[in-house]
Amino acid sequence: MKYIRFFCLNAALLLSVDTMPQSLTPDWDSILEELLTLDNVNTESLEELSLFYESMHDNPLNINQATPAQLAVLPFLSDEQIEDIQAYIYMHGPMMSLGELQLTGSLDYTTRQWLRQFVYAGPAQEMERRISLSDVMQYGRHQLTCGLNIPLYTRAGFTSHTAEELARYPNRRYLGSRLSENLRYSFNWNNRIRFGFTADKDAGEPFFEKTPPGYDFYSAYVYLQDIGPLQSLAVGRFKASFGYGLLMSSGFSLGLESGQAAAGRRLGGIKPHSGTAESGFLTGMGASVRKGYMTYSGLLSYSPFDAILSDNGEISSFKTDGYHRTLLEWSRKHNCRMLTAAANVGYSHQGLDFGITAVADRLSQHFKDRNSFTGIAADWAVGRPGFKLWGETGLATGGVASLNNILIRLPGKYDVKAMFRYYSPNYTALHANAPAQSKSSNELGILIGVDYKGGKLSAHGYADFFRHPEPSYGAARASDGMDLKTELQWWSRRSDALTVTTRFKAVEKDSKQNGGLEYRKTWNLRLRWDHDLGRGWDCRSQALLCISGFPDTGTSVGRALTASVSRTGEGMNLNVAASVFHTDNYDSALRNYEKGPRYSFGFLTLNGCGIRFSAMARRNFKHGLQLSVKCASTIYTDRKSIGESAQKIGSNHKEDINLQLTWKFQGQ
Repeated sequence: MKYIRFFCLNAALLLSVDTMPQSLTPDWDSILEELLTLDNVNTESLEELSLFYESMHDNPLNINQATPAQLAVLPFLSDEQIEDIQAYIYMHGPMMSLGELQLTGSLDYTTRQWLRQFVYAGPAQEMERRISLSDVMQYGRHQLTCGLNIPLYTRAGFTSHTAEELARYPNRRYLGSRLSENLRYSFNWNNRIRFGFTADKDAGEPFFEKTPPGYDFYSAYVYLQDIGPLQSLAVGRFKASFGYGLLMSSGFSLGLESGQAAAGRRLGGIKPHSGTAESGFLTGMGASVRKGYMTYSGLLSYSPFDAILSDNGEISSFKTDGYHRTLLEWSRKHNCRMLTAAANVGYSHQGLDFGITAVADRLSQHFKDRNSFTGIAADWAVGRPGFKLWGETGLATGGVASLNNILIRLPGKYDVKAMFRYYSPNYTALHANAPAQSKSSNELGILIGVDYKGGKLSAHGYADFFRHPEPSYGAARASDGMDLKTELQWWSRRSDALTVTTRFKAVEKDSKQNGGLEYRKTWNLRLRWDHDLGRGWDCRSQALLCISGFPDTGTSVGRALTASVSRTGEGMNLNVAASVFHTDNYDSALRNYEKGPRYSFGFLTLNGCGIRFSAMARRNFKHGLQLSVKCASTIYTDRKSIGESAQKIGSNHKEDINLQLTWKFQGQ
């Protein structure tokens, strides 16, 4: 056996030299960027996912002791890959190094590089640390982050106004300064004891000008995990997700964009809320207890939230942007309350999963002619080698919803997924976040998706056909639509990778031309070339194209060229990027991913005609200190001012400076 093991290890070493493409530099920053580059994910979700990956990276798992459930929290690992890892360790013994991942069979190069960031090969009989105050204080990891955004321009809301003008138009002036600031602190011991707090102020929000003084938003949490039968316990601000999102899903969700890797896995249960998003969380306490194959969860929350109220005091819509810059926005701050109670019971054993979730909400004001909402949902999953079935059906105030999926693994590294969903028009679940084109109500759809991973080629695509049975936004009556997407990535050599992404979407909308419904069509094309220059340098070039509009009334076109150069090193990381863009109007606006300081990953909307420059540097100092500086400028050639109303800038250009200081240290 030892000779076979020796031969396998040497074979893995030899194969790892040249057989797989090296276009993605295997450093943490580059890999985190790849994990976060998802076109239709909002900034809040990107921040949440970034925080999750950072926590896993700073507190890696011992792969020789990791359970399937612990590996399953990584969304890029498929069930087959987890099974192959577990089977390899069972048959050959503990891994001596992570180079043995290549021998598991189903792990491609990119997945292996990603996995290396979250696991290590330690002793198989490594003792789990017992909780003691001295151990927690000595080995706990602290992180303190301060962020500051400095705009080098002045919006109309910060300019001087006469007393008479403000008396007539009080919302023309912002209450606070131009700076946006945030402060974060977190503590993590072995991923089992965590606590932290977040404070945040957006540009224009008061700092000491209002009562109570200080930041506009505060959030704090205490979180325990995997302590005896206690699977999780959260106190303070937290998020909860059960089943597949039909009834309760306040955490991160990729929706229709989710690939086949994590297909059929239940959502994440109870997790802390450590980001700066000012909506979508619960405030109170939630806990999960595991006993055998059963898991019991419950939560109680009393959360303030912002809402737009009608003249009779009812909630007309929920305000989720978190801005409190003017007197009007300030008047809506925490003007409503929500009391939430929820319970979940789940069973999981040998590929069979079943769960029941119940949720009850009570609002301080009426919404849709009522202030009490209840719901119950049942989820299930059956997994066997080669296929998996899963789904969820829910009954909530006003209607019914059902989500059903099948995944089939075909020979030749193909995965085929089919999803059927029906959300009745009156289905009202306040915490729902299930896969949908718009929201988890008033939608009927079927999606077919295919994934392929080969040696130098990977492909992902789906076709989604949907219908809104009743009027929806922009459509005065029932409407149909389709959404088609393909993405191909091909490695030509060790240092080059080409990615082609196309998306075509046609949705029936109201037409001013004929007074009825007409298909509004949008076609997006993205060509991306990555090249490894060596010695820590790499570059990326992109061509973007968008064609959108009604065929009978004309279409608008948007196009852009972008380029970036990055250097990654132990002490200093650099990134310089530039974009040239031209769009006919906002309908053909383009989205481009741009690097930023930690937790500031996101997409930039390119609209109009102009150029965009950005430069970012991250410097690591001694004693765990890290400083990030980003400077960016956007210059428009088709206008003399930017924005409208209080957001108006009286010039055709705007510049920003982002500063972030992070201190990571371990207790003594």
